[in-house]
Amino acid sequence: MTTWLMMLANDAPPAGGGDGGFLQLLYLFGPMIVVFLLINHLLITRPQRREQERHQKMLGTLKKNDRVLTAGGIIGTFVSMSEDKKEITLRVDENTRIKFRSEYVRGVLDEGSGEGGEGPKGA
Repeated sequence: MTTWLMMLANDAPPAGGGDGGFLQLLYLFGPMIVVFLLINHLLITRPQRREQERHQKMLGTLKKNDRVLTAGGIIGTFVSMSEDKKEITLRVDENTRIKFRSEYVRGVLDEGSGEGGEGPKGA
C-alpha cells in the first residue's frame, strides 16, 4: 500500500495539461468511498429495513384483544386499526380508549405478561 501511494506522489503531471490531480484524488479516495458506502449499507441500511419489515409484519398480525406495548410505555389492549393502517386504538381500562400512530406500537406482549412481564415478542 505504501509503494502505491509513493508511486502516486511521484507521478509527473500529464504533458497535455490535463487534470491529472483529479485522477490521483480518485485513485486515493475512491477505495475509501467504496468502503464507506459498503459499511453504510451493511451496518445502517439493511438493519433498518429488516426492523421495518418486522414491525409491518407484527402490525399485520395484530388481533383484537392482543396486549401491546407502546414506545411511551403504555400497555393496552388492541381494539382496532384505521383503514389506512396509520392509527390504532388501544383500550387502557374499561372506559378509556387511546388512539396512537401505528409506528409507536413497540410490540405484542406475551400471554400473562404485564408490568412484570418479559416484554414484547420478537424485540
